[in-house]
Amino acid sequence: MTGVSRLCLVVSALLCVGAVVSYRRVARKMSSWRRATGTVIEIKSEERPDTDDDLQLMSASVVRFAVQGRADVTFQDPVWSTRAIHVVGQQVQVLYDPTSPSSATLAGWRSYVAPMSFALATVVLLLISLAES
Repeated sequence: MTGVSRLCLVVSALLCVGAVVSYRRVARKMSSWRRATGTVIEIKSEERPDTDDDLQLMSASVVRFAVQGRADVTFQDPVWSTRAIHVVGQQVQVLYDPTSPSSATLAGWRSYVAPMSFALATVVLLLISLAES
């Protein structure tokens, strides 16, 4: 086993631990959050820099949902896209912290980006380690 192979193996083990810890944190956090149905009320568009620092028109959804016993909550999806993902009037699933509903997010895979990234990096480094040995 070469030095590069050993290094990749050690780093992939650390990344694997990071993936598990990150997943457990997200799962624990999301287990206390509530689900609601929201409505897309606006699609915001603005020019934002891309990876080459060129300006590109990007879109993000603005969503409103009801929380029992409180005023309706409106939030903007933090994920910007080169095309509109939703349309105004579309119903979407929302996850929100009951103690802070304004910190809502759209339900789905986005909350798990960090654990998925750690897991992907783990697999890549394991493959490199196998190729080097």
